[in-house]
Amino acid sequence: MTITLSRLVAQVESDNQPQATRYEPGFAKYVTQRSIDAIKRAYKPAYMNDTTAKTLLMFSWGRHQIMGENLYVLGLQVPLHVYQADDAQQESMFRAYCDSRNIAFSIFDLIGDENKRKTFARKYNGSELYADRLMNVYRRMVV
Repeated sequence: MTITLSRLVAQVESDNQPQATRYEPGFAKYVTQRSIDAIKRAYKPAYMNDTTAKTLLMFSWGRHQIMGENLYVLGLQVPLHVYQADDAQQESMFRAYCDSRNIAFSIFDLIGDENKRKTFARKYNGSELYADRLMNVYRRMVV
């Protein structure tokens, strides 16, 4: 099977599990009213208060573990359980997320260029140390 950037990140982030979720309490400072309103719209006609909405936005979701806040800022319009059950939508949101951060690199860019790998790591995960994790998992995948 061909290794792509998407497959590599999914392996690193969730062991390629589409239903993966992870709570990130430190992310609270990044949650915006715009995304709170967007997630509440996605769940209508069910009622959702702002506290519940904010909490869900502070989780990372799916194979690529993209923060709920980012998913709704990027235009997700469905409830998160629907997103997690839709492989094509997870792939589409991963591409949109990478595009929005100017890190839509190929796997060859990432593996062959340390600067691009560090840039990707910093913008995707917040730490250049993530670059080492990507490489370690990549080496295991090619064996």
